[in-house]
Amino acid sequence: MILAVTESQALWYLTRGSGLVSILLLTLVVALGIAQVHGVAGPGNQRFVITQIHRNASLLVVVFIAIHIATSILDGFAPIHWLDAIIPFASPYRSLWLGLGTLAFDLLLALVITSLLRLRIGFSTWKAIHWLAYVCWPISFLHGLGTGSDGRVGLVQIINLICLVVVVLAIVWRLTRNWQHDTAIRAGSAVAMVLFVFGMSVWAYNGPMQKGWAKKAGTPTELLAGGSSATVTTSGLGVPFSADVSGTLEQNSTKPGTNATITLTGDISNGADGVFVITLTGPVSSGGGLSMRSSTVTMGPPENPRAYSGTITNLQGTELQFEVTDASGDVISAQLALQVSPDGNSFTGTIDAAQ
Repeated sequence: MILAVTESQALWYLTRGSGLVSILLLTLVVALGIAQVHGVAGPGNQRFVITQIHRNASLLVVVFIAIHIATSILDGFAPIHWLDAIIPFASPYRSLWLGLGTLAFDLLLALVITSLLRLRIGFSTWKAIHWLAYVCWPISFLHGLGTGSDGRVGLVQIINLICLVVVVLAIVWRLTRNWQHDTAIRAGSAVAMVLFVFGMSVWAYNGPMQKGWAKKAGTPTELLAGGSSATVTTSGLGVPFSADVSGTLEQNSTKPGTNATITLTGDISNGADGVFVITLTGPVSSGGGLSMRSSTVTMGPPENPRAYSGTITNLQGTELQFEVTDASGDVISAQLALQVSPDGNSFTGTIDAAQ
């Protein structure tokens, strides 16, 4: 369920969607590349079809990555610039993980360009450069895990798992085909693949899939919740904190075009102890949720639930940021990521807050 629609929401979801489509297409390209090299498609027309699908999928990857890059920059939420799409590790926003994406894009461009110039540069040169495809995929995969904001979303986890399984199976098939040739190289490659998959899985579980990853990934503090790294206790809440949230959701109207109010009433636990109430008001959109025109936020410890009050400062679907202030002028900025239940009546999620 989408809570509300803002002007930049289309770009936000297009960035996410194009990134997921890109890794799916790149997975297809790698798998088809292995099949094409070893003639799995068979002779004649079948092999020609596989070759064309492989080539067209490669071009589509570039198209969707271009969309992914353009929408990331145009969205304006993160300080990503056009030069960051070409020069790896230059952006202040999640430098390592964004840089991996840039590096993968540069490698992919080299693959596409040399494929188009294959007859001019010669088969041997083309083949040597084409080995970069096997480097491009894991770099892209790590980029998606590290810089993405959906690591804990079930559908995204399923897509990532499918891509990983397809590539692993394709590589295993290639390594075991004619195993008697180059046995040492094949065995070393198999060990390297097992170590990569194991290491990446452990890291993903303890990193992107855990709350607070946005900060660890290198998100600038002004985008997280802007504030000091020192812990300040005000009105019973220790700031900064990362915690879980859960609660109920009510919407008084679902008829498109009518004004409605969404009320989120939640508890904060496992990292902080508090409660909050968030209201969003605006016309109901035809695609679900509403177009936010105004908002209110109250938050505090259970004994003083309205210690802080403020408004939402940024909204992207079910992810929002807000600032609240108490009577003494102390400010808390927070980022809230929600997962709404299928019936739309409750939610769970995480909150990251700083002062």
